[in-house]
Amino acid sequence: MKRIDYSEAFVYSILIALTLYLFINSYILADTFTKTELERLGKGYVSDEVWYVSSARNILEKVFKLKPRFLGEYTATIVYSDEIDSFTLSGIAKQSQVTIVDNSYTELKYAVYVSAKDIVSINRFVEKLGEHTIVKDIVWGWRLPDAENVNEYLNLEHPPLVKYFIAVSMYFLGDYPTYWRIPSIIAGALLVLLSYMVAEAITRNKYISLIISAFIASEPFTRLMASIALLDIYVALFSVAIAYFVVKKKYKYALLLIGLGSTVKFNTIFMAIPYLIAVIRDDVRKDPRPITLISSTIANVYIVAAIVIIFQIVVSIPLILHVGLNNWFNSSIFGAIKWHTSVKCIGESCPTPSAPWDWFFGVNSFPIYFFPTGESLYAQGMSIFWTISLTYSILFLPSYLFSRKIRLSILFMHGILLGYIFLWIIGGRTQYSFYSIQLLPFTYINLVVISIEMLLNRENGLFTLSLWRSLGSYIWKIILKIYLIKNTG
Repeated sequence: MKRIDYSEAFVYSILIALTLYLFINSYILADTFTKTELERLGKGYVSDEVWYVSSARNILEKVFKLKPRFLGEYTATIVYSDEIDSFTLSGIAKQSQVTIVDNSYTELKYAVYVSAKDIVSINRFVEKLGEHTIVKDIVWGWRLPDAENVNEYLNLEHPPLVKYFIAVSMYFLGDYPTYWRIPSIIAGALLVLLSYMVAEAITRNKYISLIISAFIASEPFTRLMASIALLDIYVALFSVAIAYFVVKKKYKYALLLIGLGSTVKFNTIFMAIPYLIAVIRDDVRKDPRPITLISSTIANVYIVAAIVIIFQIVVSIPLILHVGLNNWFNSSIFGAIKWHTSVKCIGESCPTPSAPWDWFFGVNSFPIYFFPTGESLYAQGMSIFWTISLTYSILFLPSYLFSRKIRLSILFMHGILLGYIFLWIIGGRTQYSFYSIQLLPFTYINLVVISIEMLLNRENGLFTLSLWRSLGSYIWKIILKIYLIKNTG
């Protein structure tokens, strides 16, 4: 009979508890957003949910020809062409036995959100409304946000996978703010589990990995991003999944996940940087010749690009069939490249942009939500830990040469960060701090791994510092030679 490993059972019990802790708290926050919006008579959307949820609903209805699940009464936003006075609108609603819930639209001209006990009543309302104006569109489900042409918006500048997830949630659970966020809540919980797996693969120590998962689960930033229907929590999830297979040297799986992850958001492709470094490094170790380095680099970059394109096309087939291949290609490929590499919004009315290095110091953080009480929620990690982790990753960079654990922890963190810095350099200056959720698991892996490694192996820390000193002395000698100064020291 196999003996029970109580230490392992303890670790897994705590890990499950941490996962449930994040899941429950994320759900509570997601539902709090919903209740707060209902109390303040808002439209229910938090931050950029306006775009992703709306496009998910449009994809469900216009691409897949399905209606969301109705909870209680039937609801719809009707968009029409000419202004109608409130008296006439109320009369049509009364005749049709529908309730006008919201007609406060200004950007979306002209629209009214109605509810009724059955679909027939809403269809009757639309028919009678058509006697006074041209009815342009009917969007079933939760009320639309107030944005120009939002009833037609498909968010083609971003890949569609997460919008499919949200649409599935709308179809099976209901078109309701809390339910939009269920997939994000699940993604946040899975992030805790997968981060543990990555950390254990790097450290080969369950307790160190548990500490890392505890940091991630208790980080308010994780809870916030797992509580709203944005794309970036999924980027973080796919990134740790890719990292796991890279650490395990299961490169084919990592490559496939890079392709699939790219259909969440193009930022996921930054994981190709550590992937390529790992793959090329293994190739060169087997055959340490310059030609191997060159050929491996060209071949693997080509393969990554091909896989990404294949996944983009396959996952986007429903959209391609709906808008046409040329329109999809111009919007989802050329349009996406332009969107990511350009300044998107400038001025006082625009959200606060930030440079990638700002994220580690809590500078220029993106405001996600303002409660009526005055409390504000910003997309930022616990700055003290992020600052220390970034400092460690630079200070102990020479340890990359001789420490497997530090090499891997720095590889992922710096690989992603370099991707964002490169994007910033080529023109993508309006980046936002909520992007940094992709860095969160690797920031804490780096923090804990280096802290413990330097504590247990002080000689490695001293050796690392001696390498910096040697490098500084070498650079100083070069400077002296450049200025033709004889070094008498």
